[in-house]
Amino acid sequence: MVKSSAAGYAPLSPSHSTAHSDDDPEASPASTDPLLSSAISLSAHEPVFTLVQRVSKELEDAVDTPLSWDQLKSPAVNFSLVRPLVHKFTKGDRPHISLIYALLLVRAHFVERADDDLAFAAVNVARSDLCELLAIKALSAYGVAPGSHELLHVLSMAFNPFAGAEATMFAPGEGVDEAELHRLDQFGKAEATNALELAVSSGAKRFLKSPLVQQVVRAIDRGDVIYTPESSSNALLVDSYKPKPVVEVYDWRRRPYLDHHRLRVPRIRGRLEFATFAVMLALFLATQATYRVERVNACEALFVLWGIGFALDEWSALAANGLTTYASGAFNILDSCFCVVLFAFLGLRAVGLARGDDELGTLAFDTLGLAGCVLLPRLTISLLRHNVVLLALGAMIKEFTIFMGLAFLTASGFLCTFRILSRGTWSVGRISWLMLKIWLGSAFLGFEAAQQFHEWYGPALMVAFAILSQTLLLTILISLLSNTFAAVQANSEVELIYQMTLRTLERAKADPLTCYVPPLNTFAFAVLVPLRFILSPRAFHKAQVYLARTLNLPILVALALYARL
Repeated sequence: MVKSSAAGYAPLSPSHSTAHSDDDPEASPASTDPLLSSAISLSAHEPVFTLVQRVSKELEDAVDTPLSWDQLKSPAVNFSLVRPLVHKFTKGDRPHISLIYALLLVRAHFVERADDDLAFAAVNVARSDLCELLAIKALSAYGVAPGSHELLHVLSMAFNPFAGAEATMFAPGEGVDEAELHRLDQFGKAEATNALELAVSSGAKRFLKSPLVQQVVRAIDRGDVIYTPESSSNALLVDSYKPKPVVEVYDWRRRPYLDHHRLRVPRIRGRLEFATFAVMLALFLATQATYRVERVNACEALFVLWGIGFALDEWSALAANGLTTYASGAFNILDSCFCVVLFAFLGLRAVGLARGDDELGTLAFDTLGLAGCVLLPRLTISLLRHNVVLLALGAMIKEFTIFMGLAFLTASGFLCTFRILSRGTWSVGRISWLMLKIWLGSAFLGFEAAQQFHEWYGPALMVAFAILSQTLLLTILISLLSNTFAAVQANSEVELIYQMTLRTLERAKADPLTCYVPPLNTFAFAVLVPLRFILSPRAFHKAQVYLARTLNLPILVALALYARL
């Protein structure tokens, strides 16, 4: 029984299911053919740059007035604008294979223009929304045949945005000569991406929510479709000896028994991450209960190993996905906070042990105690990741932080005045602490201290500050947070799907370190990094495969047995 006929993607027929290892060192690097290999070879010469320019020009001419998303989907606009554009771009036939990518790229361009050109921001937002709507409609042409791999191919194939560009296509004032054109082409090849990852990085959330895209994302998440994007040039480790197809349908009969690539399956990797985090939380609690300031005990050593492995995993994800994509993840902010606390603890602990300073050692464990504010909520969020309250909480924290910055600027005038009136009897820190107490509801403390600043002006200023903070600013804050929660709740389904898609693609990245769970990734990193500079690409690949299968042997055996049940 094959468990991977995912979302209509049928595995290869039994006649082609000869068992072989795609990691056999004697096999040819091209032993595994990608899906639709003939189409891939033909599309390498598609004039993507020309198509992008044409799409951008057509949309600029078609939309010159602000339109909302609902207006773009209305029957009148659909028949007068959307359908004619779809027909124009597709010529009534199946869309060009790079059209989806081109539409999403133009959408990102209009979003950027909306941020830069405030006078025409609403028009550019309407153009970007139209690009997204056209991409959704054009993609539907590839969903008519459930057994076809074309949908996978369209979403996963990487394109060079400068492919087909010529010097004559640029304005004379831009100064693009042949040398600059060659540099742009090389840059485009290095930064080539596919439609799926472009939609995630540019925030095309409605496109990602469309049923056909989610069909592919769910198949990748379950492991029914093996998604292996090219390793980022910024990845910590790169093993590119054997080029692999970006997508292929999983069939256990064609895979090795100990298939370490299954550790990149997002759902499997997510469960391993949860188990790792649970173990690390248990070690954290055990460390706080049993630590010794003068020496390192077993619980502390294990916690440090797990923590360093977790930090290395986060660093690998940041390097592979980039800062913008990484920061978009709902979990990643908490993970980053834990890493900061962990390394602060390690620094204080190392200095304390080296100097024999017990006070510094105690401070190190007190600092580590701050991680409890992160670890327990992080584990809870993993269990309740589809809860809209958690999404709203993140957005509300951002709004609250911005508002508090503005409130601080407002209160700084009172701080300066109170400092002057106190004539040195109150320090800036003491006044700030008193004002914070008033802001949080303890106005009576300010009234008691008002005359210590000035007999006449002190009470009047304190009453004015209490009214400003307790009534006016607090009312504005509550209204602002209420609107933020309502906005998140209205778009909760789109945002939840976006976060799920983002986590799926993050976990499927092709960095070899993703094949190791913490703390095994620390050992693998220490072994493989020196070998990368010593061994040939073929020998390094063999070493990486052997190490991955050895360190993860129990997990791989369990996964192999489950796949063959």
